[in-house]
Amino acid sequence: MYVKNNLQSLELYTTCKSSVWCSLKLKGRDVLLIGVLYRSPGSSVSENNMFIEQFSTVMKEKHSHLLIIGDFNFPEIDWSLQISNASRNHPSHDFISCYKDSFLYQHVTQPTHYRAQQNANILDVIMTNQNDMVDSLQYREPIGKSHHVVLDWTFNCYGLKSQSKSTKYFYDRGDFEAMRNCFKTYDWAYILSDKSVDEMWESIHNLVRATVDKFVPHRSIKAGHRARRKPVWMNERVMCKLKTKGKSFQRYKETRDGKDYLEFVKSRNAAKIDSKSG
Repeated sequence: MYVKNNLQSLELYTTCKSSVWCSLKLKGRDVLLIGVLYRSPGSSVSENNMFIEQFSTVMKEKHSHLLIIGDFNFPEIDWSLQISNASRNHPSHDFISCYKDSFLYQHVTQPTHYRAQQNANILDVIMTNQNDMVDSLQYREPIGKSHHVVLDWTFNCYGLKSQSKSTKYFYDRGDFEAMRNCFKTYDWAYILSDKSVDEMWESIHNLVRATVDKFVPHRSIKAGHRARRKPVWMNERVMCKLKTKGKSFQRYKETRDGKDYLEFVKSRNAAKIDSKSG
């Protein structure tokens, strides 16, 4: 989970290794709780119990806004009917019961896991406590050699952004010759005399900072503001391969034909190789 530094966030619930929880302050007294969870298909009985227990504990706290995402590995659940087709003692029954008791909304309606000669199913979910929180959900082609689609959506909320600012320095336009000459004028022996180690460090730090401010162009920017740049490996050839990969995956989703799956694998591998060498 990544959070922009201009949002007021706090990490919570670190007891379960397979989950990450973060609270995000909203306007007024509202708080958004975000959880990223993973349940291994090979989980033991105790691990499944811990997974469901933590889920239940979080639900009881009644946060104003809630977003839970992750790979739950419950192919036995029919989300259209909100039932489990597994045997009665399967953990999916306990989970779907907890889900219903929490009055949540599950927004993923199409398969998220595709593998040759296997039934496509919903393993990855997006849950909220309000039905209108998720818009424009798209099911994009997997990253690398993963069998899971990439879920891309718009989350409707109102975060409280920090108003703090930071300073950006343009070192490529700095006058370093003038900076060196300036440093030569300082009487370091006098500046550092009769000072403790901490005091000497403070004096050096302040002088260096003042000199940098004088000879390196800089400006204040809002915290979290950052120009969007293409990855260094992204070029026209890689973009073309990624588009081909996306189209071949969509074709396979529609036909579920073995030949189309092989074409997807071929274009997936070509895109992966190009992105590494690009």
